[in-house]
Amino acid sequence: MIKVVFFIFLAIEISKGNHDVESTDRDHNHIYPTYLPDDDLVTALPDITVNAVSELDQDSLPNSSSVISFSHQSSQAIHDLEEIFSSFPNLSNQHAGSRAFNSIFGMRGLVNTVFFSDSPVAIYLDDIPIGQVVTNSSEVPNLSHVIVKRGHQASHYGLNSEAGVLLQYTNEPENFAQATASALYGSYNQQKYSLGISGPAVNEKLFMGFSGFYERRDGYLYNEFLNTDPDSEEGIGGRIHLRWLLNEYLEFSLISQIENFEGGEQRLSGIGLGTQPFTVSKDREGITVINTNMTGFKIKYTGDYYELLSVTSYRSWDLDPYLVNLTFLPAPAVLQAIDNHQQVWSQELRLSSVGDFKTDLMWSSGLFYSNEDAKWNLARNLTGPGLMDRALNDLESDIYAIFGNISIPIRNDLRMLGGIRLDYRQKELSSHVTTFSGIGAPFHRKGDFINYAPNIGMAYDYDDTLMFYSNLSYNFKAGGFVPFQGSTISTDYASERVLMTDIGFKKSFLENEVLMNGALFYSRVWDYQFERFISSVDYTIINADQVEIWGGEFELTATPIKDLEIGAGLGYSWAVFASHSDAITGASLDNKRVPFVPEYNINLYAEYKHPTGFIGRIDGKFLGSTYYDEMNTELFRQADYGLMDIRVGYESDHWGIYFYGKNITDTLYYGYKQPASNAGTPGAPQTFGIEGKIWY
Repeated sequence: MIKVVFFIFLAIEISKGNHDVESTDRDHNHIYPTYLPDDDLVTALPDITVNAVSELDQDSLPNSSSVISFSHQSSQAIHDLEEIFSSFPNLSNQHAGSRAFNSIFGMRGLVNTVFFSDSPVAIYLDDIPIGQVVTNSSEVPNLSHVIVKRGHQASHYGLNSEAGVLLQYTNEPENFAQATASALYGSYNQQKYSLGISGPAVNEKLFMGFSGFYERRDGYLYNEFLNTDPDSEEGIGGRIHLRWLLNEYLEFSLISQIENFEGGEQRLSGIGLGTQPFTVSKDREGITVINTNMTGFKIKYTGDYYELLSVTSYRSWDLDPYLVNLTFLPAPAVLQAIDNHQQVWSQELRLSSVGDFKTDLMWSSGLFYSNEDAKWNLARNLTGPGLMDRALNDLESDIYAIFGNISIPIRNDLRMLGGIRLDYRQKELSSHVTTFSGIGAPFHRKGDFINYAPNIGMAYDYDDTLMFYSNLSYNFKAGGFVPFQGSTISTDYASERVLMTDIGFKKSFLENEVLMNGALFYSRVWDYQFERFISSVDYTIINADQVEIWGGEFELTATPIKDLEIGAGLGYSWAVFASHSDAITGASLDNKRVPFVPEYNINLYAEYKHPTGFIGRIDGKFLGSTYYDEMNTELFRQADYGLMDIRVGYESDHWGIYFYGKNITDTLYYGYKQPASNAGTPGAPQTFGIEGKIWY
């Protein structure tokens, strides 16, 4: 309660203070960043509130790319990575209801494993690389815009990207004072309060910004044995952003963000005959506490002929304590306790040319270094005292990479593209596993992983409104070692390698009132990495010999009449094992669908803003069938389903009020299934609520 009062008090003080702020000519209804990285070939976002395909991407970028931008009055409410991933074609995020822990990110049929393998999607927040999936910050406050680039990007960014990149940018502090505050209340006693203040500390030189949030909700699950809701959540976080403009060429930025989430256990319930998705019956419940810290220091120099960007960052992620009861009946508990502490230091340096992408020879190059130390401690109790195993693990990884790319204009309408990434990694695992029988011994593994990722392509401008492009790339996801598993299957897993080709187009009509973006792709993958539970408490990573993936994506945005915008996005990925056998039985699994890859996703929306201030938006999101095991068992398949969200409200010059509904049809679906435990994570049920915002 103290936290809530604190945020309300700050919001009131902000609203009082801003009446004395000197007015400017800036349009506060559309807050856009003053700087975007030149490798995105963007200098400003188009003057719209929400746009699924940016006008500048249509004109410039020879890849399947998408943009969503936000203003204070954006009627599209996106706050975290789960909502971001569900808003773009051929992106997927499947999770077990515990923030980033157990999240599986996917793009174009390529996914990470639950715990240990790298994400196929390189994720950045304000140019800071996020790193491993479990260390992601799930909450993204004060978003300005999000850019998605599918296909080869490993020669453009320090963090390796097997399938593409997701770039998130927040609103930067500017040379004028501004403030925002919001409060939300909804079903399941959901509450969320946020605020942001920014402005100049030294006029035209030093700018400061602060944002923070507090949120909570009751659990979706009901424990009938204890009469509780075991998956309740509570979180609080803050962010500070300093910008110093030394002169017209040189800029320094310091960004620091911390978060704390405390809640019950993961949202897992039994699946199968006689089970209820939102009902469990446990005599003991779990707990989940996550603390994150991210700090980045940026130096940016922009000259007449080149730009230099240096990003030094530190990230920590602590899961402690974490306890889950894997039984769903009042029986002897199957308890699993984990504490995980990860910290990552990284340094990225990018040097790139400045010019016109369509007419000039353009190039960029860079260096990347990262050191990651992950400590995993695990204790598992099967049926009672005395039957417990433990695993103490320390996994350290160093990454050294050099990357670069070039765009050569052959003639006014034709460009040739090329790039390469060289990547060297050294990983070391120190482990001590004690089995249920009490037998234990130290274990040590150390290995080097050398990979490369070249690409070639071309872009052809038919006219000012239509571009065709094609790319061929060879990408990878590095191999490694699996901690805390005691099976006879090796702890080693090999690097995943993928040959990907795509062809696409970008088209605009009616002076950009209609925008289209489409692409087709085909990928052949060797040593495909995927997770496999040997038992309910024994986990490893398997390399499938070959996987075949083909699909495409298509996006359309249009303004058919004044004040009305509509949009549609379709992503399709058909991923099957081309050559693979069960690691235990040896049975052929050829032509089986790859786990955790939805067959398709469709996003539809319509948004209307009346000049008097009334607004309305409706979103439809549809996801194709997904299997959660390599045998394609029907019990561990999620069938096609659709969700519908609505948001209506009224906005004035400095405030707005909105009523929302999510999953208004109360569709039952699972966002994750765990075959070894016969458990799954039911998706969020029908919810309604109200949100108020003020901005100055």
